[in-house]
Amino acid sequence: MFDIFENWKKFLKEEKGLGSGITKLYHYCGRCEKDQESVVLDPQRGRDQPGSYSRREYETSQVPRVFFYLDPADRESVVSGPLYSVEVPTPQIYNLWEDENKYIRRIKEKREEEKYWYGSISQPLRKGEDWNNLFYLIMEEGYKGVYYKPGFEAVVWLEPIVVTLNKQEEK
Repeated sequence: MFDIFENWKKFLKEEKGLGSGITKLYHYCGRCEKDQESVVLDPQRGRDQPGSYSRREYETSQVPRVFFYLDPADRESVVSGPLYSVEVPTPQIYNLWEDENKYIRRIKEKREEEKYWYGSISQPLRKGEDWNNLFYLIMEEGYKGVYYKPGFEAVVWLEPIVVTLNKQEEK
């Protein structure tokens, strides 16, 4: 019985989310052939292809982006294709979950200054304009990816990136 509690404590202490120096990202590529060793994922190209985004994601923001999982086991049922991965420096990823730079607040404050907006800062970000502005602000600050939790841990990458076939996970 003691072993069960010790293992549970160890599980709870395991690092979740972004790595400390390097973060491994996983992408299931439905448009890729299984024998392609590496692929360039281009956010602009993905946005221009029907079916690359869910309607909900496209409504949220029209900023081109590529979606990655932090844990390949979190794959949604509609996602398929060979599994690719890439390791990126964690400082290139903005942690929107913690939002240390207060980007969400800045977008909301800017929205309140607009004469046509009658909401308050406590309201959530609006789909479209607010989310677009948020992603553009994060890119302007030099980040290449954004970490958030839409029901699972994910990173959206905002510029082209080369990924390699994850043969170990394919077996």
